[in-house]
Amino acid sequence: MNDMSVCIIAQNEEKHIGQAIRSIKPFVKEIIVVDHFSDDRTVEISRDLGARVVQRNWDHDFSKSRNFSILQASNPWILVMDADEEYVDDSNALKEAIRLVNMGQGQAARVGIQSITSQGQVVQSWITRMFPNHPDFRYKGRVHEQLHYKEGYPKVINVPLKFNHYGYSPDEIQRKDKYRRNLDLLLLEHRLDSTNTYLLFQIGKTYGKMNELINSKKWLGRAIDLIEKPYPIFYSTLLLEYANTLMKLKEWELLSDIINLAIEIYPDYTDLYYIYGSAVIEARNPEWFAQIPEVFSYCIQLGEVPEGKYESVQGVGSFRAHYNLGLFHELTGDISKALYHYEISGQQGFNQANERINFIHHNKK
Repeated sequence: MNDMSVCIIAQNEEKHIGQAIRSIKPFVKEIIVVDHFSDDRTVEISRDLGARVVQRNWDHDFSKSRNFSILQASNPWILVMDADEEYVDDSNALKEAIRLVNMGQGQAARVGIQSITSQGQVVQSWITRMFPNHPDFRYKGRVHEQLHYKEGYPKVINVPLKFNHYGYSPDEIQRKDKYRRNLDLLLLEHRLDSTNTYLLFQIGKTYGKMNELINSKKWLGRAIDLIEKPYPIFYSTLLLEYANTLMKLKEWELLSDIINLAIEIYPDYTDLYYIYGSAVIEARNPEWFAQIPEVFSYCIQLGEVPEGKYESVQGVGSFRAHYNLGLFHELTGDISKALYHYEISGQQGFNQANERINFIHHNKK
């Protein structure tokens, strides 16, 4: 068992809190749940599973709650979890993470978070979650809070810890009205720090999730205009979000400019090429149609993004790219090539590809 305190903040999380606690409990010495006076069974479930529950009022500031939870911890190492997450590794992975973080002063660890989005996609991101239990490590920011070390940011390393995150499934977003809640907190923080590019990025990203695309473009564009070298760690995701918004707005010329800029900086970021290929399909411009196989073939050549390097949609370098190649060849009448790509995509677990295979075989009868 590792000398670690797991810190969770919660409010009305009876649906997920049990899974979160059970997934990590065998491997750590302490689980702390800071509850914001839930009116469901969150407290009861947490206590029954052996967590120590401390209650405090919610004051619309995630950092204050995170920092309060950290103060309750009694072990040398802190691991922060959300109540709607599930730990999917083992004790050895935690031991290795501690060893790696312990190799340098002021270090913290980024862990892998796999989230299921409202569009049914699986997004892999890396978030700083593990660090020494020391007062120099504290969170800042009302929402999308970030870990700080002394007056700056800690040196972060990627460690082999993996979590599933269920908080952005369609039913959870509707139940909690998450995007509106987050946006209100972000705008409140922005009034106090109007040039903070991370806040601008998160505001634009949140508007995008709410499908308010004009606002998304405005705020993401502001962030891009203000950012200079050395680029912050979120810059690759910012450019990808901006490109995605421009695609939905059908602003093809500006999208092309942004993709070219982004690829120059991040030439191995598969999602950028995938977004461009998707935009070529959406544009329905016959002159661009021939680019489709080249773009998605290059996505396959690049493969999935290097672990820990970028936020990425699962499959852009594998089954999703093969599926789009299948669609291209089916539309152009090359059924043998279409089936080839659909079969690879289906073998990699993409059900839509199997549906196309069944459709083609059915029509042959």
